[in-house]
Amino acid sequence: MQNIKEVLLYNCDSLDYVGKITITDDKWNFEEIDNDFLVKTTSGMPLKAVLATLISFDLVYDIIEN
Repeated sequence: MQNIKEVLLYNCDSLDYVGKITITDDKWNFEEIDNDFLVKTTSGMPLKAVLATLISFDLVYDIIEN
């Protein structure tokens, strides 16, 4: 997980881009996300846990590495 630069997020049905997760050092942040419930629910979680729960929000992801 240390080589991950960002995680692009897509709707699992339409594959439309919905935002991204940026990773800096040991912190991650959502960018361009309109789903406040997703942000509130996952804030404070480790990145691995967030990635595992994204499908619950109808999201899939693509990992971009350094």
